[in-house]
Amino acid sequence: MKKGSHMMIGVVSELLGLHPQTIRQYERQGLISPERTDGNTRRYSDEDLERLKFITALTRDMGINLAGVEMIVNMKDEIAKLEDLLEEVSRARRGDFTWSKSSKESNEEPIVVKVVRQKE
Repeated sequence: MKKGSHMMIGVVSELLGLHPQTIRQYERQGLISPERTDGNTRRYSDEDLERLKFITALTRDMGINLAGVEMIVNMKDEIAKLEDLLEEVSRARRGDFTWSKSSKESNEEPIVVKVVRQKE
């Protein structure tokens, strides 16, 4: 479950000034993935809300179409993953070999990192 409070689509719609159908369209495009209740009701986390704000800024303020938004959002996600990996490698170089929970539970292929200490 995503962290933070969870809101229904009507609340998110009012907070962001977006029509509920626009939010649903973003979901169909794969730009957001709200959690669902047992009754299949969408529940938006704080993380989803921030992502919707980012998407809205791209479309409204910058005039980027949804294909462009998808590319930007995917690149942003990849950068976040790389930053996490960089942090793990930095910890490993310092001798802290405790890998984050997310890297252990990921469905993606593990990245093997060999840490070599340079002679000083």
